[in-house]
Amino acid sequence: MKSINKSDLTILNKNKDINIGKCYGPWGTFSVKETGLGSGKGLFWGGVAVGDKVVFTPYISSKVGIYDVRLDSFSTKETGLPGDKELFSGAIAVGDKVVFAPYYSSKVGIYDVALDSFSTKETGLGSGAYLFSGGVVVGDKVVFAPSGSSKVGIYDVRLDSFSTKETGLGSRQSLFSGAISVGDKVVFAPYGTSKVGIYDVTLDSFSTKETGLGSNQALFWGAISVGDKVVFTPYFSSKVGIYDVTLDSFSTKETGLPGNGEFSGAISVGDKVVFAPDVSSKVGIYDLRLDSFSNKETELSERNKFSGGVAVGDKVVFPPDIIEGWDLRC
Repeated sequence: MKSINKSDLTILNKNKDINIGKCYGPWGTFSVKETGLGSGKGLFWGGVAVGDKVVFTPYISSKVGIYDVRLDSFSTKETGLPGDKELFSGAIAVGDKVVFAPYYSSKVGIYDVALDSFSTKETGLGSGAYLFSGGVVVGDKVVFAPSGSSKVGIYDVRLDSFSTKETGLGSRQSLFSGAISVGDKVVFAPYGTSKVGIYDVTLDSFSTKETGLGSNQALFWGAISVGDKVVFTPYFSSKVGIYDVTLDSFSTKETGLPGNGEFSGAISVGDKVVFAPDVSSKVGIYDLRLDSFSNKETELSERNKFSGGVAVGDKVVFPPDIIEGWDLRC
């Protein structure tokens, strides 16, 4: 048994303890890397891979986190912003730049991996509104999922400009949480709404698809695409959500879990979608080809374990959230 603290990075290695031919569990083992940032609450919220590096989104932290997978080293980059507020929510890679979705901050955050530099772009929407939660790149544009804002946010990386598209859903906290692109469409994961949000980049139009699951339930937290399907991460839902872009249809897959803040973020690995455990002690695995759901026990008992994840080579890396005083059994 190895005791670690919440500032460690946790890595799921999918090439150990797995029958690759049949793709059945147990699915993966864990290792850790110390960040040296102590036990501050909610350090990072999501991450993205750029080459051999994983860049973590500063949440309640003034620093960008950088984990070098090849060197197995962790470093930070100072943003110059206050580290006591929920600055950003989600990271999006565009070439050698990482763009952070503004949450409490009124500014888009931009980290240049090649230059190791950090800059911002003002949105003009004001701070403290929990504006956007996640985003995705389409061409030269980064499209942000509206959370407390009634508008879709659009940052043009080439022009270094920011614009918006009205959703018509009104300003409220936590409309959507997470975005993914399929072709020229951006699909938003429903969180405090019963509707899937769809933004057409080419037409500059916004529409919705009803899920039938009710609203204000913190349904899904994050989205990932596999082919023409978008898979939503179950949060306060016992079901995986699946939106078929081609058919414009919505369906679900039962997880067998209580739906009490289970997962936070999704990572695609072939035909499988891996869900990062939040309140749940299990890594969730949804197999689209088999339309089956399984899990991998972590034996971690604390709440708010990880926030999102990213696949790098044969590893899935989960950024730490609020883990404290737990043990890791492999």
